[in-house]
Amino acid sequence: MKFSILTLASGVLVSSSLILSGCGKSADQIAQDARNVVQNESNRASSTSWISDCQVQGLPGIAMTEKEIFDISPQHATKKVIYFSDTKCNDVSFVVQYKGTAQIHDGDPQNKNAKTIDFSFQQVTLTPVTDVTKGLLNTGSICGISNYQTNTETDITSGSGKATCPSKGARSTYNVILINGNHMYLGGDGDQTDANERPSQVDTNKPFTRQG
Repeated sequence: MKFSILTLASGVLVSSSLILSGCGKSADQIAQDARNVVQNESNRASSTSWISDCQVQGLPGIAMTEKEIFDISPQHATKKVIYFSDTKCNDVSFVVQYKGTAQIHDGDPQNKNAKTIDFSFQQVTLTPVTDVTKGLLNTGSICGISNYQTNTETDITSGSGKATCPSKGARSTYNVILINGNHMYLGGDGDQTDANERPSQVDTNKPFTRQG
């Protein structure tokens, strides 16, 4: 993982200010404060969000289109799928979010320009954004739940995998990843739950654009 010289430098400068203002603290406490600041700066620098273009892959009767957002850092990984009720990804209907961790490995033996990435999602939530969507979700008992509330996250981990549920559930998946400038690409075959079936190449027709 690479960090900019400026970012690390700023962390060191803040660390120095902590040391100078650390009167009354032990040497060990001051040193730990300094390490924490540098680590926080590094984590902030390495956390990146990536968003896909609008895709016509929604759910009949509830959503017509969707966008995917990946947020990957050393501590966590989230995959957020935003569903829209229109064809241009303007009107949000509801959001499904997968929460967990990710490990990126230095090299894909089948593609020298890509790396392998392993996701482990432990929790899945669903958030209806409109009252209309809330009503549809509750009426259909989507994911086995009938008490959704507008703009409130509901844990659907246990209901994932049901025929009416948009979530595939808490699971580990194996993919390939390629970052080229402000774009990220993942495997064209989608996330696989078997490491031996990891995609062999990235899908350059589906870019994710760096955010922030």
